[in-house]
Amino acid sequence: DHEAESFCSMLNGPFLGLHPGSVWPTKRWPAVYFAEIGRKAAEQGAHDLLFAGPGEEEIAAEVYDDIKRALPSNKRPLLHDLSGQLSLPVLAAYLKRLSCYLTNDSGPMHLAWAQHVPVAALFGPTVKKLGFSPRGPSSSVHEINLDCRPCGLHGPRECPKKHHHCMTRLLPEAVWPDVKAKLFAKI
Repeated sequence: DHEAESFCSMLNGPFLGLHPGSVWPTKRWPAVYFAEIGRKAAEQGAHDLLFAGPGEEEIAAEVYDDIKRALPSNKRPLLHDLSGQLSLPVLAAYLKRLSCYLTNDSGPMHLAWAQHVPVAALFGPTVKKLGFSPRGPSSSVHEINLDCRPCGLHGPRECPKKHHHCMTRLLPEAVWPDVKAKLFAKI
């Protein structure tokens, strides 16, 4: 908790947490979509904190590189790569300090909403009605209606229909207004 407190106290928020990984590949929103949200947030003065657990480093690196490439050099100090560096308790401490947490349907999503962190969750192969969604008034689930959803309780390793529309058709333009509102709600 002290590490997260020290880190965040040195910076002026708001803080957007980006978690592009998931154990289940079909639950992963495209890296370029995460990067688009991160870019928009940083351009408006928010710090992007990139998180990833074991096995998620590659997608996190892709998001980081995409955001860094798209940002003007004066905004790059707002991008912080914490992927693969945090234990679960330290991750929970960082999550607690976020203004908004943009995440796939994943375990860390539950660490965030349980601490009353504003969550914008991205659901593809799974659906909110299965009961594993974030709870509370500051949590939202972004999903699109497709006849093939849900395709499993946790989502399969590959899209059974071979198109992955549940994630690729959930566009950043549909998610950004919610993330922006959460990020700047207390400013």
